[in-house]
Parts: sequence; C-alpha cells; structure tokens
Amino acid sequence: MFATCFPFIIFALSCSCAAGFPLPSEYPLFSWDTVPVFCHMCKPEGLFNDSELEFLARFQMVTIEKGQGLNQSGYAEDKMIAAGKQIKAANASIWTLFYMNAILDWQFYKLHDIMLQHPDYWIKDDKGNTVRLSGDHSFPQPTNGMLGFNQSNPEVRKVFTSDCVNATRSDAFNGCFIDRANWALDLYNKNNTRVLSGVSRAKVQDLANGQVKLLEEMQDGVSSHGLIMAKDVGRSAGFTDWPFVNSLFLSDCYCCSDTCSEDIEAAINATKRKQVLQCHVNGKLDDQDHFTFALATFLVAAGQHSYFAYSEGWYLKSYGLKWWPEYSKPLGPPNGPATRSGSIYERTFSSGTKVWLDVKQRKANITWSGV
Repeated sequence: MFATCFPFIIFALSCSCAAGFPLPSEYPLFSWDTVPVFCHMCKPEGLFNDSELEFLARFQMVTIEKGQGLNQSGYAEDKMIAAGKQIKAANASIWTLFYMNAILDWQFYKLHDIMLQHPDYWIKDDKGNTVRLSGDHSFPQPTNGMLGFNQSNPEVRKVFTSDCVNATRSDAFNGCFIDRANWALDLYNKNNTRVLSGVSRAKVQDLANGQVKLLEEMQDGVSSHGLIMAKDVGRSAGFTDWPFVNSLFLSDCYCCSDTCSEDIEAAINATKRKQVLQCHVNGKLDDQDHFTFALATFLVAAGQHSYFAYSEGWYLKSYGLKWWPEYSKPLGPPNGPATRSGSIYERTFSSGTKVWLDVKQRKANITWSGV
C-alpha cells in the first residue's frame, strides 16, 4: 500500500515498478550536447507547411494542443492525429503528446458529444445544478462556460482514458498531456468556494480522488511504453502527481512567480526520480533578459530527460518559428548539481558553460563555452 502526501487519498499504486512510482520503459530522445527542448502548440489553420515542419522537427518533444485545425470542420482528435503524423513523418525520433484536459469539456472533441449524451458525467453542485467552467480565453468557448468532467465517476474515467489510448494507437502519439491534472486538490486545499460554487468540500474531495484514479488508469492504459504528462499546478496542491504518472509538466509557467525556488526543487526531485520533465515559460519573443532568466532556471535544475520551452502562448505563432541561438550552443553534461546560497544558484557544465541565477532579484547570466 502506498500513501501519498494527500491527507485524504490512500490506495494502492497500479505501477509494478520497483521504484514505487511509474517510470518509462522507453524515453524520448535526449542529449546534453545542447539545451534539450520541446514545443507545445497548435495551428488553428490546419496542417503544417514545410517551413513549420522544418522548425518543429528540431525539437525532441512536441505536444499538439486542443486548437489544432480549430478553423476547420471535424473533431479535435482527428485533426491532432493528422498533425502528429505530419511531425512523425518529418522526424520519426520526435516524441509527440496528445493534449487533453482532465476537467474542461472543450467542445472541439468527440468526447464532447459523449458528454452531451450523458448528463451523469457532468460536474454538478449539491442541488443537482450543472456547474459551468471557463478555460484559457485564447481558445473559443461557450459564453456560459463549459461542462466539467466528473472524474469521480468511473465511466467518465473510462471514456476519457479510451480517448487517450486511441490517440496513441494511431502511431501519431507517444502519450498524452493531461491539463488540470490535480486541479480539484488545489481547490480543496484552498477551500475555494468560488470556482465550484454550491459544491460541498466532500464532493470536491471525491473529484480530487477521481483525478488521482484517472492518472493511474491512464498510465496503465498506455503502459510504461507511453507517457502520461501531468500538468501539476503546484501552489496549494503541492507537486503531487508524480506517484501516479511517469512524466511531469510543472505549471503553466515554470518559475514565473515568487515560488521559483519551489519550482526548481520540484524539477530537481523529478529528475532524481528519473521521470520525464517539461518546463515551459511564457514570455515575449523580444525579451532577451527574461528568456535568459527562464533558461537559467531550467539549467540549474535540469537532469536526464528534462526539456525546456519558451513561447508567448499555446499557438505555433507564439513561437514565431524562432530558434533561439542558445538552443544550439554547447552545453555538455552538468559537472554536478547546482550549488545554492540563499536566492543564488550556480552550476557548471562539462563544455565550460556556466550558469548564475538569482531568483529573488530575477536576474541571470549564462556564460557559454567558447563565447
């Protein structure tokens, strides 16, 4: 029996690995030669052109977001699979992930049609009224909000997991990216009564338990050969998804707040466990100082199978097809873990590259080998 750090969730892990938590039996392409990078995006206009594919083919990992082909007819699943196959054709070594949201019923998916047929799958308040939720407003959504997946219902978890598994069986994806993976736990710990108005703490607790079971069932569904990349909100929920999945994405914007030291520690812990880690930072493409700071926060924490991304949002245009020069500069394996003195971190790499970071002052310097 495995007890998590959740105060109310205790049950057996379905993972059979000796570590006591899931680990991949296969890993994405990784090298310390240069900064390991990933891309998380979609193109609403549809399939990628040659220059876009040339850009995407340079990353080790690519996640296809829900808005892929949004301006065209058809289900998100089909358009995402078509895009995934394009990327695989451009570079077969890239590992691709299929975006899903564990809570929000985005209307682009086939899952939405299933939800409409099953009101018992919906999150409802204590009086039986339908709860409506909003998401990232850079993507279109109903003005009165979206339905929510009640993951405390085993049937919901079954159809949700099936959507992921079907995507991986298409040969377009190596796994699934799960947004809002521990969302209910965050609400429970903050006793947030605004987002789920009229929903008792007991029902929020049930939903949090259901989300944990979902992660376990999804990891079982794709097996250790596939990745379940849980986006962990951190904050009051803590970084709590790691016992159930083999891959972690640390919040929408890694190290973008005053909890940067906590983010770095969570990243270090993930790499020590040999789990796949993605660290994404939002920032302007013309802000060199912010990019340098963001990259430094990643480099002081990075381990084997850690990957970095920097963009202005979740659309392909948010990357501007910009390949930062730093992505091609020599790095080499780290000479050891970062040293820390208060808010200052330092780390060196075998190529001679040196990283200095002050998370309190939000300043950084990277001295690249040979520069």
